[in-house]
Amino acid sequence: MVDNRALFVGGIRVAIGAGLVLAPSLSARLWAGTAGDTPTGRMFARAIGGRDVVLGALLVKAVQEGEKHDHLLQLGIAADVVDVLGALLMGKELGRARRLLVPLAAGGVAATGYLAGKAIDQS
Repeated sequence: MVDNRALFVGGIRVAIGAGLVLAPSLSARLWAGTAGDTPTGRMFARAIGGRDVVLGALLVKAVQEGEKHDHLLQLGIAADVVDVLGALLMGKELGRARRLLVPLAAGGVAATGYLAGKAIDQS
């Protein structure tokens, strides 16, 4: 049986990661404001995007092949928690809207991954 929740989380990771890799200025601007327009901002966007593409692709592959994948969900949750903490540590520098939206977005993906992991535990 295909784990649709984990497949959904993997798809989200690949989509967000691909956006960061392929359109780093636009994507990074959404997360970090004008810092996304700098060469350093684009580099970090691509690095984080690459992380999410790899995690998401490995998760999708594991689900499709019926392999154990709870560890991949856990790694993604850990990465998302670090993203939330990074945003919170930015404080006012991130701007009012991003101080709310960035932790909600990263926290939302982490929560979805957690729920997918709970579904594995219950099956």
